[in-house]
Amino acid sequence: MFGMIERCMDSKGRMAIPSFTHVEQKEELAFTMDDRNFFLINSLRLLKDTLLKLKQSDPDEQLIAELEQRIKFIKENCMGLSIVDNQRRVIIPLFMRDNLIPDEIKSGQEKLLIRGCSDMLKVYVNRSSIINQVR
Repeated sequence: MFGMIERCMDSKGRMAIPSFTHVEQKEELAFTMDDRNFFLINSLRLLKDTLLKLKQSDPDEQLIAELEQRIKFIKENCMGLSIVDNQRRVIIPLFMRDNLIPDEIKSGQEKLLIRGCSDMLKVYVNRSSIINQVR
């Protein structure tokens, strides 16, 4: 089940990680971009833990292959890494802030819309993009 929440980005480019994720303090998160309307924040630790559990308990080869492919995609397309601080915030990589985040969000006039679950967050930088995906 996916959670959804709005979050501000502060002047230092930090964003609070929602509580519906299972990331931990000091965990390293990988940022990837699928298109210009959103970016993904991924927990490689949680993905690798899930993959290990599947290999030990469930011989579903297709699911294992999909997870391995997702981990490979994240590693090959990583735009930056950030460590979760003691207030559950991450710094959005400078390249993404400069080239993807609109000025309205940088100035605090608008918020980022975040949707996701335990190991992955999809962060929308354009309100119309979430509306188009829901339809």
